[in-house]
Amino acid sequence: MKFCYCDESGMQDKDPCVIAVGIVIDAARLNRTKEAFGDIFDKIQTLFPKQLKELKESKLLLGRDRWRNVDPAIRKTICESLCHWIGHRKHDLIITAIDRTKYAETKSSVPEELQRGVWVAGMTHLALQLQKLHQN
Repeated sequence: MKFCYCDESGMQDKDPCVIAVGIVIDAARLNRTKEAFGDIFDKIQTLFPKQLKELKESKLLLGRDRWRNVDPAIRKTICESLCHWIGHRKHDLIITAIDRTKYAETKSSVPEELQRGVWVAGMTHLALQLQKLHQN
């Protein structure tokens, strides 16, 4: 059995596109992955006096908000380490990007279910990728 953690970015109306990503994890590795990520997150927490609720990659990568005072080399190392960790754990990534302008232009020509919004369209695309990736 597989689990997929999905998250999106770009949900503000001013954002030019919506990006949705899924991390696909085999059930046999899920608990170990959660424990390992908890350890990683705890180490990252030590950079801040106030607890982080979640990692926002755009803030981390660009040095925004609380990340402003964290050395760029440290931020880069964190990003690279997380990417390598996902690969090392043998997880798959699925990703979709939806241009808001193109979506609005073609909205009426797509199935009714996908006309509910760009979020639904993005998550549906992730689900279809997940199905194709594991159809055997």
